[in-house]
Amino acid sequence: MRAQESDSTQDADSLVRVEMYDGNEFRGVLVAIDEEKVVLKSNALGQITLYRKYIKKIEMVDSLEVKAAKPGYSEIHSTRYLFTSSAYGLEKGDSYYQNILVFYNQYNVGITDRFSMSFGILPFFLIAGSPTPVGVTPKYSFPVAKDKVNLSVGVLIGDIIGENNGIIALPHVTATFGSREKNVSIGMGYVFADGQLVPYPVINFSGLIKVSRRTFLMTENHIISDGSYIVGLSIVGAKSIISKAALSYGLGIPFTTDYASEIIAMPWIGLTIPFTNNN
Repeated sequence: MRAQESDSTQDADSLVRVEMYDGNEFRGVLVAIDEEKVVLKSNALGQITLYRKYIKKIEMVDSLEVKAAKPGYSEIHSTRYLFTSSAYGLEKGDSYYQNILVFYNQYNVGITDRFSMSFGILPFFLIAGSPTPVGVTPKYSFPVAKDKVNLSVGVLIGDIIGENNGIIALPHVTATFGSREKNVSIGMGYVFADGQLVPYPVINFSGLIKVSRRTFLMTENHIISDGSYIVGLSIVGAKSIISKAALSYGLGIPFTTDYASEIIAMPWIGLTIPFTNNN
């Protein structure tokens, strides 16, 4: 392969850019290189191993150009499960558009390396001017132990345009344990509606594991309970990267205390298109 022929002069401790055939790009310090793999080290991702058969090109870069191995499209996709997000955040300038079940549309953008914003809409106004739910979520993410524990705090602020129900807010905190490629998250928040706090927390448990170069297995589970009655939604599925975009698919399983013995599953499908400043 051309990648194997053109980089034979690269030395350990060089600053390099590695371009993958699937569109991902990594930058960092070259730790080791042989005919089978390339090992890089970066501030953002730690030590990573890239296999030569997936590498399109390796090139030297100036030290001023490289701060860290910049997360590529795979890392952008890994910040989110099938619907909710982990405590990992987007880097400044990175963003993505997400569509779920055709109707729900969301755009997320990294304002800084730790602060991001998301904007969501169910465009029911297209159907005879029906009331339209909209929402915005500011989120602040930060590492507690690099690549091991991340925390995020945010607040979902929602309204229904065309109705006078008032604004609903869901402040929440999320803890993610593990790396971007294998982790579990625990989140909790409280709903404010009509100027009052709903005294029961909304809890979610989520997780993902990268099982191949382009595929993550994922699950997320949302629960609210008053101690005697439970309402929840479980989603199990996968996310596959196709070129730069990602297709999410699985089953959504709603449940309540009244119907605990019955399983009702609905198809879950989504599309994510990333935009990165990693040129």
